[in-house]
Amino acid sequence: MSLKSSCSPSTNSLLGSKKFDLKRLCKKTGKTYTLFAARLRNLLCYCLKSRFVEDYDTVIELLISDRLKGSLPQGLLNYILTQEEKG
Repeated sequence: MSLKSSCSPSTNSLLGSKKFDLKRLCKKTGKTYTLFAARLRNLLCYCLKSRFVEDYDTVIELLISDRLKGSLPQGLLNYILTQEEKG
């Protein structure tokens, strides 16, 4: 799983998308846990940068926003995502 394929700013989700799921990232056979931890860190850093996160408050806002979006009915979620794309 590459960093670019794992997190896309267009998904409008920090941790809730299929493209960025720390739970799906697995330690590769023959690799150390230190390298695995580094991969996790790099993925998270890449995704935070792609969402223009610069401080702790922004991380909290994104996590809450993503959690709320995950609880919405599909139709309402699609409408909100469309509105966000329009700016």
